[in-house]
Amino acid sequence: MNNKFNCFFLLVILLFAGQNIIAAQKSNSEGNYEIKPVENISQERGVEKVWTLSYIDPQKLVTILFQKEGDKKNFIVRSGFFEVMYVSTISGFGIKEIKNSMREVPSQISSAVLNQEQMRNQKVISTEPVSDEYALGLIASYLPDLLNDGYKHLIY
Repeated sequence: MNNKFNCFFLLVILLFAGQNIIAAQKSNSEGNYEIKPVENISQERGVEKVWTLSYIDPQKLVTILFQKEGDKKNFIVRSGFFEVMYVSTISGFGIKEIKNSMREVPSQISSAVLNQEQMRNQKVISTEPVSDEYALGLIASYLPDLLNDGYKHLIY
């Protein structure tokens, strides 16, 4: 009788451990990210601050550059294969197409990686002003949806 109880107890422990491992893997791929400030940045093109954003793989970095233009705050999100600009104003926060003069990634490559429907969906993420810290969190949360399915490996 004691042996059956030990087997049952072990089975219950393994079931709970398995569920926790699955839940941890899901949360890692759907929301865990790390944003780190970059020190010693050059002030080219009016860039005031720079951060790196990483998800599961710390080697797959996305760079976020911050610029102010009057009351408008630009967050340029860039990797080697795509770039977009999120804009924060007093009327809200959302995505905009990056200006040609600011492009570093060829538009053909960037447009292949980025999901055009999500570009339209993210034009208005908030109708209220957001803090810079909150904007960074929104970018990290919404960016994975912005990539076409075949290109998610670029950030994960």
